Amino acid sequence: MGEISAAAATAEERLSIAEQDYIAAANGAREAMRRRDDAVWAATVEAAAPALRKLGRAVSAVYKRDARVRSLISALREVGNRNSETNSGAYAAASAVETALNAIRRQTAQAVDIALGHSLIERLHSDPLASL
Repeated sequence: MGEISAAAATAEERLSIAEQDYIAAANGAREAMRRRDDAVWAATVEAAAPALRKLGRAVSAVYKRDARVRSLISALREVGNRNSETNSGAYAAASAVETALNAIRRQTAQAVDIALGHSLIERLHSDPLASL
């Protein structure tokens, strides 16, 4: 009976150690997955950076062109204000350019394709150099 009791105590101690090891391994696995996910999110920002830079340059160029066109409209109106009898064409030109500019501004934006975003995230799981 003593031997059985001692064996049971030893088995219980080993089981406790095994449970602690299992818990530590599970916590380690969770931490490793969290670190991997953090790396993927950081890589997502890096992968988007070239597209954001290109977009920034394009937006800057659009704003510059928009300012030039608005400057032209203002100049045409100023010319028209100087002598409305001989420069009425300047008003018409200003109106025509402004109408065209407003039509361009009303263009519909492209729809968001969330599948594209998910695709990048999935690719980053296997290829940290993937890009948008």
